[in-house]
Amino acid sequence: MLWTVVRELGPLLTAIIIIARSSSASASELAAMKVHGELNALRQMGIDPMDYLIVPRIAGITLSVMAVTFYFQMIAIVFGIGFTSLTHGIPFAGTLASVVSLLSLGEVLASFFKTLSFGLVISITSCYYGLRAPLSATAIPQAATAAVMRNLLTIFFLDGLITYAVFL
Repeated sequence: MLWTVVRELGPLLTAIIIIARSSSASASELAAMKVHGELNALRQMGIDPMDYLIVPRIAGITLSVMAVTFYFQMIAIVFGIGFTSLTHGIPFAGTLASVVSLLSLGEVLASFFKTLSFGLVISITSCYYGLRAPLSATAIPQAATAAVMRNLLTIFFLDGLITYAVFL
C-alpha cells in the first residue's frame, strides 16, 4: 500500500482532482476575460497580463498540487496504518516507524518530481487554452473542456513516462 500511495496513487489522484476543479476554472476565467476584453483593458493600463494573471496561476496551481499530494499521501498512510492496527492488533507506533524506514529517498524524490511536473503541466495547459479561446461566448466552455481533456491525457502519459524512467 505504501509504495502504491507514494509512487502512483498520491500524485495521480491529486492531479486528477486539481484538473477537475482548477484547470476548468482557470481556463474558463481566462477565456471569459479575453472574450469580455479585460485582457486588452489590462494592456491599455500598462499591466502585462502575463505577469498579473498567468505567473501567479502557474505558481499557485503548482504549489497547490504539491501541497494536496503531500496531505493526501500522509493521510492515506496514517489512516491505512491506523485501520491495520485496529483490525489486526498491530501496534500503531511500531508500524509507523517501519513505514518511514521502507521509503527510500529516491521514491520520495520521484513522487516530488511527478507532483512538480503535474502541477506545471496542469497550470500551463489551462492558461494556454484559456488565452487561446476565440472571441465568442461559446468559446468559454470549449476552452475549459479542451484544457481538461488535454491535461488528463498529458498527465496519464507523463505519469507512465516518469514511472518507466524512474522505477523500471
